[in-house]
Amino acid sequence: MGETILAIDDEKINREFYCGLLKYKGYNVLNAENGEDALKILGITSVDLVLLDIMMPGISGFDVLKSIRENKKLQSLPVIIITALADKGNRLKGLQLGADDFITKPFNVDELVVKVNSQIKLAFLRNQIFEKRKLLNIVDKLDEGIIITASTFMPIVTNLKAKDFLGMKEEPENILTHLKKKFKKDVYPYQNSNYFIVKSHDVGKPGIFSLNVQPVIDSSENIDSYVFIIRDITSNAAVLFDWTDSAEPYKLE
Repeated sequence: MGETILAIDDEKINREFYCGLLKYKGYNVLNAENGEDALKILGITSVDLVLLDIMMPGISGFDVLKSIRENKKLQSLPVIIITALADKGNRLKGLQLGADDFITKPFNVDELVVKVNSQIKLAFLRNQIFEKRKLLNIVDKLDEGIIITASTFMPIVTNLKAKDFLGMKEEPENILTHLKKKFKKDVYPYQNSNYFIVKSHDVGKPGIFSLNVQPVIDSSENIDSYVFIIRDITSNAAVLFDWTDSAEPYKLE
């Protein structure tokens, strides 16, 4: 795991309990005994989730939650309210201010762990979707077809130009399998590099394309992902490439 949790509670025994339990479960734990200290920590430290007591002296938990949601950098930070207040009014106020979940004191230990795990996973998925959308907004503006896949060739991002070139209405489960079916034998190597010439009329936009496949290597020297770059070279293929119909096709493997 390794995610960092900030536990905010004015009672020391509660902070010590959260710290001991969550560290045992593999989390890093910071703690604050009041809202002022909590906001200072959030201003200088990156955390992945906040456990927030409501009834505290000084700045209340509701005020802390409001400050979190008004901060653009913290708007998506998961916040679980832990409170002895079980009435609907306080739960409704918490929801209106942007709480992600509630745990009522006295709480069940398993419930706490499950809800913490769930909110961190949900936040990770939201971030992945957000990052994918940002990346897609960028690559959709490019003239080249771009496909980014996992190491298993499962597409992660496919821009509009790639879908246009390849006649893809939706992303296939495996881009390599899709290319094999789509181009059959009409794929030719170029100077023994990662570049291939694609000659086919069975595509969304018939013509001749250059297909560049680049592996992305992680810190352990393993292939983390692949980037496919597709360019339409129909108008100048004869000038750029020395190939003929009798050339040996490249077998996609």
